[in-house]
Amino acid sequence: MCKNFICLLTLLLTIISGGFLAQTPEELVKNDWPNTVNAFGKNSKNVPSHYIFVVDVTEEIFGPEISAQIQSFVEALPSNDKVTVIQLGPSNETMQIVPTTEVTPTIKKEITNKLQLIKFGRSGSDGLKMTECIIDALGTSGVSNSIPFVFIFSDYEFYLPGRGYFVPEQREWQRLKAKFDKVRQGLKRANNLHINGLRLINPRQKNDYFDQLKLVFGEISPTTVSGANLLKAQFTNIQANIYRERLLNYVLEQASKQNSNIELINNEGQVVLKESKIRVYHKLILDKQSENKVAQILNSDKLISFFPPTETQIEVSGTLVAEKYKNELPELTDVQLKNQKVVLLTADSLIPWWLTDLIALILLLSIWRFIWTIIPPARLKGTIDFYVQGKNTITLECSGSKETFSSSEVKYFRSDFSLEVRPTKKMLAGKCLIITPSNGDLVLNTTRNKKTARNNKKTIAKVSSNWVIDGVEITMPSIK
Repeated sequence: MCKNFICLLTLLLTIISGGFLAQTPEELVKNDWPNTVNAFGKNSKNVPSHYIFVVDVTEEIFGPEISAQIQSFVEALPSNDKVTVIQLGPSNETMQIVPTTEVTPTIKKEITNKLQLIKFGRSGSDGLKMTECIIDALGTSGVSNSIPFVFIFSDYEFYLPGRGYFVPEQREWQRLKAKFDKVRQGLKRANNLHINGLRLINPRQKNDYFDQLKLVFGEISPTTVSGANLLKAQFTNIQANIYRERLLNYVLEQASKQNSNIELINNEGQVVLKESKIRVYHKLILDKQSENKVAQILNSDKLISFFPPTETQIEVSGTLVAEKYKNELPELTDVQLKNQKVVLLTADSLIPWWLTDLIALILLLSIWRFIWTIIPPARLKGTIDFYVQGKNTITLECSGSKETFSSSEVKYFRSDFSLEVRPTKKMLAGKCLIITPSNGDLVLNTTRNKKTARNNKKTIAKVSSNWVIDGVEITMPSIK
């Protein structure tokens, strides 16, 4: 039964590890943080990181597999990252075989070459010196702004050839703790430091200094590696966790920048956050007092207003909410806003101000035009001409408020015909004439407009217009 249980467990681990490998690290994170990855995933790759790998040369079974996984891991790193590779072995061989450096194609090849040259299965493991190498790597110039990730692949057995199996005294570890604490103070992203302890199974293990490492570094994430497939799965998980950490770090930094420079605007009667390229917090919930302030400015019961809405600055308070991402990232807690300034446009009247002004302007023009039609009264000016083809033109002076012309003044008229001409001013037509023919009809002498002044009917005529009756052409006078 025990044998069957072990087989079943092995099969389950294979299925689990195979499932992990079927997805990329980004896809694993996206399963949990879909909105966050979609919004910030690409930009998070710009967050610089520093990777420190510790490889135990005493490990014979998993050593080559560890080297291969590290090579594959480093190949995927972007150029703005840093990397350090530390070899853990006897005291004289425990060192940085790849000192802290920026990732470049050349460095990637160098790491591959160094890892391939490691001879696994050797005797000796100086965990104390290895710890100091990690601290030195963390304190290297130029890495203070990077997120530090440390990966220790070891069984954590302390052994020095010639001295045997033992764990150094506590004071040695305390000394390293003091050194680490000093280095940690210079790390800008010290709160994001992640140390992963990947324990390699050693059935004949004589001692264990893992607790001493925790004394030096504080929290270490422990993981046990018992097979090649599980190691591959662990690397996928490691890459997912790194991606997760970089993404979280990026989002929190952007949130901090946004919240240190908040701008509120009026968007169609609502106070909202000003649009920006990268926005973590996007919802503003005003408190009741601020809602009332805004409502007083944005709502109006005025019927008319002659002036456009003006800008008014007020202070509002409320809560910023990262509604899209807070369920995925609990770190994005609601942010309280106090006395935040915002400029609002006062509400327009029920009849828009521009329409009110237009109506007022039309009304004023109408009043002025009406007054103009009666003050001063219209008077005739100039001459009126009477012309018959082949005969001399008769020209008569016009003045006053009325002139009447008959056959006694104009010999071309029939004896029973007369024409009365009065000046007037109309609201729309402006200066014009009122003509009234007696015993005949006048016809407007133009090809465009067909108009007739009927017998004994008052008809509006333009100044200087030309009319005709019985072959007599009449050119009307002007008005002053």
